[in-house]
Amino acid sequence: MAYKEVDPADISYIKSIVSPERVLTGEEISEDYSHDELGGFPLCRIFWLRCRAQRRQRES
Repeated sequence: MAYKEVDPADISYIKSIVSPERVLTGEEISEDYSHDELGGFPLCRIFWLRCRAQRRQRES
């Protein structure tokens, strides 16, 4: 199954429904957000959506 690639129109739409400053694209995204802890599997950095509030997850 082929998926549609995210294009500038998609990014514009996302920015229209959330605060635009919460949407990072391309070089705005830190390298820290583009890797997996397993290593060797770089992730695609199309866009990053910042959360409004950070919450700590409860450890089980």
